[in-house]
Amino acid sequence: MGGADHRLGQDVELMLNDQFGIINDALMKLGLIAHPLAWTANPDLSMIAVIMVDVWKTTRSCPAAAGGTADAAVGLLRSGARLDPYTF
Repeated sequence: MGGADHRLGQDVELMLNDQFGIINDALMKLGLIAHPLAWTANPDLSMIAVIMVDVWKTTRSCPAAAGGTADAAVGLLRSGARLDPYTF
C-alpha cells in the first residue's frame, strides 16, 4: 500500500471499529442497530464493509472532479466573452 492508501486503511479501521467506531455510533443513534456490529470480524458483514469502503474511496473525489469541470466551463465562458463582449 502507498502512503495515501495506508492512511485510508487506518481511517477505515477506526470508523468500522465495533467498540468506538463512528459507523456503529451513527447507526445506533439513528436507531438502526441495537448494539455495535463487528464489521470486519463477522463474515456476513465483511462484504458489506468492503463494498462501503470501495464506494467511499472511489466516489470521494467525484465532487472535486465535478468542481474542476465547472471551473473549466466558467473559464471557457469568460474567454468567449472576451472574444465577443457584446453577447454577455
